[in-house]
Amino acid sequence: MRLVTDGGHPSSDARGRRARRYRGRTGSIQQGLEADLIVVDRNPLENILSLQDVLMVVNNGKVVLDRLSFALE
Repeated sequence: MRLVTDGGHPSSDARGRRARRYRGRTGSIQQGLEADLIVVDRNPLENILSLQDVLMVVNNGKVVLDRLSFALE
């Protein structure tokens, strides 16, 4: 993105190009689409600090961090 903005183009141009690359592969939670998700035990809209205590991370449909089972004990 920096190369785009250093070249005089607005950063929105770079973000738009990046978003078009993922069109049709992301954007909603449904079978067949790529998904990156985090699980927290509080609403981050109510308390942003809840994002510091992530219980699970799912990257492209694969669980890469699972602290959820420990949290349930």
